[in-house]
Amino acid sequence: MAFDGIAQALSNRSYRLYATGNAISLVGFWLQKVGVGWLTWKLTESGTWLGIMALADALPATVLAPFSGVMADRFERIRLIRLTQLAQSLQAATLATLSFTGHIGTETLLGLVLVLGVIQAFAQPVRLSLVPSLVRIEELSSAVAINSSLFNLARFVGPALAGVLITAYGVAAAFAAATFCFFVFLIFMFRVEPLRNEVTPGASRGIWNDVLEGFRYAAAHPGVGPILVLIVATTIFSRSFFDLLPAFADRVFERGADGLAMLVASVGVGALVSSIWLAGRGHTAGLTRIGVSFLLVVAAAEAVFATTDRLPLAMVCMAIVGFATVATSITCQTLLQNTVHGHVRGRVMGLYGMAMRAGPATGALALGVLSERFGLQSTVLGTAVCCALAWLWAQARRKEWAAVLERNPT
Repeated sequence: MAFDGIAQALSNRSYRLYATGNAISLVGFWLQKVGVGWLTWKLTESGTWLGIMALADALPATVLAPFSGVMADRFERIRLIRLTQLAQSLQAATLATLSFTGHIGTETLLGLVLVLGVIQAFAQPVRLSLVPSLVRIEELSSAVAINSSLFNLARFVGPALAGVLITAYGVAAAFAAATFCFFVFLIFMFRVEPLRNEVTPGASRGIWNDVLEGFRYAAAHPGVGPILVLIVATTIFSRSFFDLLPAFADRVFERGADGLAMLVASVGVGALVSSIWLAGRGHTAGLTRIGVSFLLVVAAAEAVFATTDRLPLAMVCMAIVGFATVATSITCQTLLQNTVHGHVRGRVMGLYGMAMRAGPATGALALGVLSERFGLQSTVLGTAVCCALAWLWAQARRKEWAAVLERNPT
């Protein structure tokens, strides 16, 4: 049946508890993200400050990912998640308290956002590394896709709930609700017990040697290195132009905020459908073909999007782009999880997280500059061409990668 993979992954009690708690925590993540954006605007009415807050949130994960990956490989992962979740709860509670009392300023908010960025930099590799130990190896593909489904579902629930709370009770209520969500996940993590332990305590030769070992492993592995390169290429060429959607909605489609909302919602719908489909698929065979093939789909959809001034057609294109980019992201993560050795899993997933955060940020900056010189539509058409070239490069190596990445782990 179509959803056998989902049922099998969720049959594991610990994974079921983890997935439930993680879903609640992700809603909290979006509650806080929307709240921070709104509070920043109310305090400053500055687009520059919105960009600074976004940078403060993303930069720590980009810089610290190799080191947090080392921690994920050297310390008990469940305990690390508990510690990072406790820290995240305290950060959100501080933000809620200062907002309730009216003692929050722009610099204080920036500091708290930076703290959250550091916490998430350490939390992400640990969370990604823990999942394979909560399910049987044949259920890994479904478990990874379920996590993506929950993230995309939270993208709808969290902002919608934030809008209701902010409108009715003020931004502090959104931060208080986020605190509750983070704390619930913390409680759930005290009931989770892994099926396997991949951590090798006492094997460290120093943090710098451990970091370098992670880079050397990824560079030397015939499948891991190419997949990480592919992730960087696809995030730059297929996800970065999302940050240009406000300009498209205003200048190209002349629909303003409602047009932007429709374009963003279209991406979310496609992403959610894609993650549910892959969760139900339930096996790794053929994932390399899926991940590579959807690069060409993204290129085609981007090209049509860049050459139309009709909003309905653009929405269809964005739904296709959302479906295809998530399909590529999930397949790449699943193949990495299926292939990488347990003793370096944290470091490799740290590099994966770094690529997923740094690629869009770098690409968005570059596309923003290029769009000022060459125009919005020409710039996005250029990314479509680059995405097609990335597909040609990957397609020529697809079978070689599949032989390494899709085999059963030993």
